[in-house]
Amino acid sequence: MCGFGFLSMFSMLQVLNGMVSEPSSVAFCSTIILAANQLGVFMSSYFITLCNGIFRMGSEMENAFLGGCIVMMILAVLCLVLKNKIYPAEAK
Repeated sequence: MCGFGFLSMFSMLQVLNGMVSEPSSVAFCSTIILAANQLGVFMSSYFITLCNGIFRMGSEMENAFLGGCIVMMILAVLCLVLKNKIYPAEAK
């Protein structure tokens, strides 16, 4: 499930990249997105190990899911704060 979520997220980032980037920078932005994807694949085993060490709830899947939920909550708050700073008129 986590892999499907990340795959969906990076696919949507590619679509968003094509919509908002200038044509001359789409290739560079796509490269950055793909590099972030591969870094995520590499770091996932370390993330799961870290979650197992922190939460110790029972199974690896429960620990990784709880860790993923916490990371996504942090990212959601960060996105909301940045959106309000970048587009203050739309926040009202």
